[in-house]
Amino acid sequence: MIEDKIEAYGLEGIKIKFNPNPFTLCILTPIMQRAHELPLASEIVFMDSTSCCDSKNHSITFLMTPCAAGAAPLAVFLTAGQTSEDYTSGLKLLKSIMGDTAFGGKGNPKIIITDDSDAKKNAIDEIWGDTKSLLCLFHLPQVAYYIIQDLSKLIKKLKNLFFCFFCRPCGDGCGTTSTTLRTKTDECLCKSFN
Repeated sequence: MIEDKIEAYGLEGIKIKFNPNPFTLCILTPIMQRAHELPLASEIVFMDSTSCCDSKNHSITFLMTPCAAGAAPLAVFLTAGQTSEDYTSGLKLLKSIMGDTAFGGKGNPKIIITDDSDAKKNAIDEIWGDTKSLLCLFHLPQVAYYIIQDLSKLIKKLKNLFFCFFCRPCGDGCGTTSTTLRTKTDECLCKSFN
């Protein structure tokens, strides 16, 4: 069924490639094909995905380049998910459609700006090893939030480890029933923490 549609769209100048496993559909409209000729298409590309677009949780990924109008679309691909394998398949299909004419005739862009997705970075490295992947400033606060959350969890673990290693139940009659930090001279520090 998809193959029939691909043929019909091809008559309109729309280039489509399909890979059934993993499910990947790459689409280049005539505008997208012309956008590859833009001067910045060989320099910088934005890659962003959105998921859960239907009941099967397919993902849609857009590749865009800056231009006088803001941004011009270079390609769109639909995948079954957001794994490295999915993105690799999409980029391979794009490469097979455009060949050496992609990205201003360079075959690949110098820089691709993405979110902090390891799957995207791995796919970019696999398909275009010399393309540099950078983090989008829009996604920077989100990445910082996740790093802070991870640090918070690490600090809690280290704190618990510290207290487990250096603390023991207080028996000095200071009135606390919790574990208490002891000094090297083994004096109770309950009062300094309460």
